[in-house]
Amino acid sequence: SVILATLLFIGVLVWMEMGVAIYLLAAIIALLCCVYPLFTNSREMLKLYDELKEGNDDEEDNERASNTMMNVWERVVISEPKPWLCYACVVFEVFFFFLWPLISMLILQNGPIAFIFFILGFFNFLWRYFDASSVLSKYGTTDVAELFTEESEGISHSRGFRFTQIVGGIIKNKGRQVWTWIFVFVFLVVWYMLSASQTTSATISAEDRGPRPPILLLNDFYYPGVNNLAYPTCKLTKGFELPVLDGQSAKNVSSDLGDYTFLSAMAYEKESINQYTLQEWFGGGVIEEADYVNKWREEAGFQAHPVYFKLFTAPQVNTAVVSIRGSETMFDWLSNLHLWFASGVAQIVKWLTPFGWIWTPIIPDLLAVVNAVVESQRLKEQSYYVVTTQFVNAVRSGYGGANYTNVFITGASLGGGLAMISGAQTGTPTVAISGPGPILPRKVFHPPLTEESINSNVYNFIPARDYIARLGGRPMFYQNAICIESNNNLFGCHSMWRSFCEVNYRCGSNGRPVACRCAERFGYPKPIQNGTRTFEEAC
Repeated sequence: SVILATLLFIGVLVWMEMGVAIYLLAAIIALLCCVYPLFTNSREMLKLYDELKEGNDDEEDNERASNTMMNVWERVVISEPKPWLCYACVVFEVFFFFLWPLISMLILQNGPIAFIFFILGFFNFLWRYFDASSVLSKYGTTDVAELFTEESEGISHSRGFRFTQIVGGIIKNKGRQVWTWIFVFVFLVVWYMLSASQTTSATISAEDRGPRPPILLLNDFYYPGVNNLAYPTCKLTKGFELPVLDGQSAKNVSSDLGDYTFLSAMAYEKESINQYTLQEWFGGGVIEEADYVNKWREEAGFQAHPVYFKLFTAPQVNTAVVSIRGSETMFDWLSNLHLWFASGVAQIVKWLTPFGWIWTPIIPDLLAVVNAVVESQRLKEQSYYVVTTQFVNAVRSGYGGANYTNVFITGASLGGGLAMISGAQTGTPTVAISGPGPILPRKVFHPPLTEESINSNVYNFIPARDYIARLGGRPMFYQNAICIESNNNLFGCHSMWRSFCEVNYRCGSNGRPVACRCAERFGYPKPIQNGTRTFEEAC
């Protein structure tokens, strides 16, 4: 088992491409820490057995029974607290860890959570103070064995050893320890996120953020596209065409997937930066409607809401694209937990359970039942997708006197997940980049989604080894993509700019600029020169 565990650990290192030196180091450490102690212990046990065997010269005893070695452990109480301290600890735990949170939930009128907390707390109280392990741990294994065998004539070593094992298993209870540490870890993570979200602004806009790496777009370089099998969705049609001006003519035949990946990344940037990038990318005709968005948020009462999005329009062709930002603040990460944590847990259980795929049809119903019990009305109203869906409906209905006949949604990461939810709710064509899917939690949202509304309006671009984009289940219309990032970067494939460079490189730039960062930061080949400057001079 030690050898198998060592090989498994080395296999993980190989998968993460850590290098031969790390593999050898891991093997040496495993030999020193695991195999060598096992060898020395076995040798000592063999020497002890030989000594016992040599010390027994009675042939008659050897014929009746053989010598047996038993390993018995005992827990000894060195010092014991006084009764008043024990009662004080119980009162402290019950008040601060049970009554205080319960009363706070009732004051906040969060009845469903308060009810579940009361039930769990009640059973936890019984488990903590009246469980067999709590009683037996006061005595230890050998003392308990003596309590049960005081009136008997004696107990054999083998039976005593077995009794010690049983009692020790009850006291140790490794499963309880493991789950306790898991819950402690989850609690600390959520507590940290809540604390950090209270000390930082919930409405951090692109203008409030610190400096970001510059975006250098080059018009005198290009990617021709790969010669092997390219992505079939490099060009989007059937309702996903993005009719923006290409020079002086309207382009309405097909839409480059690169346009959507570019606009999803622009949701993170400042308005001053977007003035440059939009001009360079589209060659004019596309603008950011910052005042439009701010006016709607103020009138709708969402000015202080943490969700963040931008509106890009091409007025000459009545086209609008809502681009939703991904996770930037702790409130954003809490929204991720709120929308997809339950789906992620369900997927993990399904993957770890033999024939777990049979649960797939009922997972949406199970999530809906759990969510109906746990989620409060206030939490429903503060969900990110509620705001984005209302904004998309406002744009489609002509808010502010605008008449956009072509409305689309895009976004990356959390923004991609929100884009798919709002796209399915409003019937708007949506292109998500690395977005967690809405298939499994579709009945949790308000209003709930249908598979038909998702599959007819939603597209998701999913890079390889992008674990976040696999949460929630994939829609029918998706594109598996290559990721050239090394395996030792677990979340390196979950990057909007890496996805942008992947599309730009494999689909070809198709008359659009190329970005310096694709070759400089993400390991893609240098683009082909189409002018007098070298790539180094341009970047």
